[in-house]
Amino acid sequence: MKSIRTKIISIFLTASVLFLVVALGIAAKLSYDDMEAANKKTARQTAALYGTEIEGWLRTEAAVLDSVKSIMESKNPPNEETIFLYLSKLREHQTTITDIYVSFENKVHINGSGSELPADYDCTSRGWYKSAKEQNARIYQSPYLDALTGEMVITIAQPFEINGSIAGVVGMDLNIQNLLDIINGLIDTSDGSYAFLLDSENNFILHPDSEFTPTEERAVNLSEALSGNYEAGMGSFTPITDYDGAQKYLESCKVATNGWTVVLVTPTAAYIQQTKELLATFGYLILAVIAVIALISVLIGNSIAKPIEMSSREIGKIQNFELDSAENDHSWEHYQKRRDEIGKMVQSVKLLRKNLIEIVTNLKMTSDVINTKSNEIGSVIDTNQSSLDTVVRTINEIAIAIDSEVEELQSGSDKLNEFSGQIQQVAEDTKKISEVSQKAVQQSMDGISKADVLSKRISETEELQIKTTENVETLADKSKSIDGITQIINDIASQTNLLALNASIEAARAGEAGRGFAVVADEIRTLAEQTGSATSDIVKIISEIQNEISTTKANMQFISSATKECVHSMKETRTTFVSINDEIGEVGDRIKNLDKTLTYLNQNKNEILSKFSGISAATQEISASTAEINQRAEEQNGGMQQIANSMEDLLQVIVELEHIVAQFQI
Repeated sequence: MKSIRTKIISIFLTASVLFLVVALGIAAKLSYDDMEAANKKTARQTAALYGTEIEGWLRTEAAVLDSVKSIMESKNPPNEETIFLYLSKLREHQTTITDIYVSFENKVHINGSGSELPADYDCTSRGWYKSAKEQNARIYQSPYLDALTGEMVITIAQPFEINGSIAGVVGMDLNIQNLLDIINGLIDTSDGSYAFLLDSENNFILHPDSEFTPTEERAVNLSEALSGNYEAGMGSFTPITDYDGAQKYLESCKVATNGWTVVLVTPTAAYIQQTKELLATFGYLILAVIAVIALISVLIGNSIAKPIEMSSREIGKIQNFELDSAENDHSWEHYQKRRDEIGKMVQSVKLLRKNLIEIVTNLKMTSDVINTKSNEIGSVIDTNQSSLDTVVRTINEIAIAIDSEVEELQSGSDKLNEFSGQIQQVAEDTKKISEVSQKAVQQSMDGISKADVLSKRISETEELQIKTTENVETLADKSKSIDGITQIINDIASQTNLLALNASIEAARAGEAGRGFAVVADEIRTLAEQTGSATSDIVKIISEIQNEISTTKANMQFISSATKECVHSMKETRTTFVSINDEIGEVGDRIKNLDKTLTYLNQNKNEILSKFSGISAATQEISASTAEINQRAEEQNGGMQQIANSMEDLLQVIVELEHIVAQFQI
């Protein structure tokens, strides 16, 4: 396990190093950004310087054209021979000029080189001539291969006027190599830096690699070079992969005179070298600071860890119950005098040891006193507990005897109460029976009266039945006579029908005179038919009435027989009611005698029950008092037992306390 000194040094050193690394990292990043901005600014200024140099060179060369133009526009322009001599001298003195010439509108062309031109050479059809004339200003053409010299040249041309109109164009061809020498003279190529030149249309004019150098057949545009890497790198100062495979930065500047662009190409290694030097400086600085921090961490760790270790050893001795020795050297006393948390901790440990010694001494003395007193209390408790056990047993025996007596008294009281209840119930039942018998007598008398009334009504009904039977027999006889009447009606209907038929025959014979009679005859016949039909219905109804009369007659005979039986039964019922009434009266007399006997018995029962209740209540009070005394004795016994148990626990605690105190070395 690591010591606290190691932990403190590690934590302090780690935190300091992390803080230092972060701070230096931020400083390095800021320095790197500043350096990158400075490099970018330097590259931009360098490119601008190159552009200024090229622009100055172009203006210097173009000044020659201005002198030629001034001569051509003078009031006395020279002749062709003078012009040739002048141009020749200019060409000889200006090594950068491969040729200088004057072309006229009449197609006369004078060049300072004196070279012979083809017979069909037309200067006015040349591109430089047309552009200068159309723009009426100085023009700069893109590089091209000069057929006479075989060199890549740049043409500068400008028109001149005679009498207010363009009379021709003066121009000159400049060797590109001279321009390249100027650029290379400005650039330190030792680190791989170089520059290239673009025309106004972003076609390459100059480049160290021949792949991008313009020829007579072709011109290479910036967008086509390195799959567009050049074009991308010029807009954002980000490294690109150059034609030689190296990572490089590009910075450009426009030439104001002709719109050309100078591009400065610098390897990233030139910037990285500065960054490496910066990082190396920061690295050495970090190592130096870490060494200083480590030394400070060790000193601080020792100042914190040493007193903590000494306090830990002191606490370890206290943990092992060694209170008889302590750190007393000069260092311990020195740390005690400190006014910081370390000093407070050391003082607290010393004070803890002192307080523990006092506590242990007091505990030892107190435990001895408690042990002596506990033994004395234990002896008294044993004596009291023995006496309480005897009292409890005696009270329990008394309580058992009283409980047995209470149970017997309660049993006798319960049986007496049960017997009293039964007597009371019998008395009540007897009264109810007496009341019921009286009601039965009354109801029996009512039954006899009603039986007499019913017998009288049945006799009257029997007389009415006899009369009704006679009436039914008379009605049956009368219904038989209806048969003759219906037969007569049928005969009359038949005769009427026959008479109507004869009348119809006679009316038919009478012709028109008997028509009215025929109608009457038809009505009579119809009436006769209806009469016959009604007679048939009457016969049917009379037949049904006769059947009902026969049924009624039979029923009346049955009712008459049943009524006679009812009269006989009513007589027997009345006789039975009279007999029941006599017997109920006799029972009522006996019930009255029984009621008197039960009333006397009930009165004596209440007195006996009152005596038993008093004895039972007194016994129960004695039993309750005994139970309460027994409970108090039990509680007292339990309390003494609890005190005894507590004393045993106290003795055990005292033993353990003595064992603990004995471990301390004072």
